[in-house]
Amino acid sequence: MKALLNFLPSENRNEVKKHLMSLVIFRFTNFLVVLLIIFGAALFGIKFLFNQEISRIQIEQKTVEAQSKDAENIDVEDAIKSLNKRTGRLEAIQDSSIYWSLTFNRLFSIIPQGITIINIDINGLEKTGTLSGKASTREAYYQLGNQLQSSSYIANAEVPISLLKTDIQFSISITFTKDFFLYET
Repeated sequence: MKALLNFLPSENRNEVKKHLMSLVIFRFTNFLVVLLIIFGAALFGIKFLFNQEISRIQIEQKTVEAQSKDAENIDVEDAIKSLNKRTGRLEAIQDSSIYWSLTFNRLFSIIPQGITIINIDINGLEKTGTLSGKASTREAYYQLGNQLQSSSYIANAEVPISLLKTDIQFSISITFTKDFFLYET
């Protein structure tokens, strides 16, 4: 390029030098401006990411503070009382359920030969019942009374006295033990 400039007249040579110098300065300025724009965009992106992270940390901190306030508001004693009430309700439901097949097997194992049961009324909540039926003989009826009173599943049996010798109609009030209604075999 210098060789070409030497062939130009000196006036034109200075103009071309100025023009080339301004072109170099212009390109260098453009390069710096583009570099500053890229650097500014990078800084803006970093600032944006930092702001998002700071917001996330603040939200987490508020959540933790809210949870700790809620944890402080929970009264342990009230929670235990509530749990005990629910457990008591479950126990009441469980205590009121009756395993009928096992219950009838226990009752019928006590009843001797010669007894016909016509009606059984059982109140599981009060643990009482009534046994109605017919005894073929007085001996079978007395044996039924003895079996009921000696059974470990019956707390009390009110067996009325009968003067009949055969075909005795009866209705016996019974108070059962708690074991009578348990599932354990």
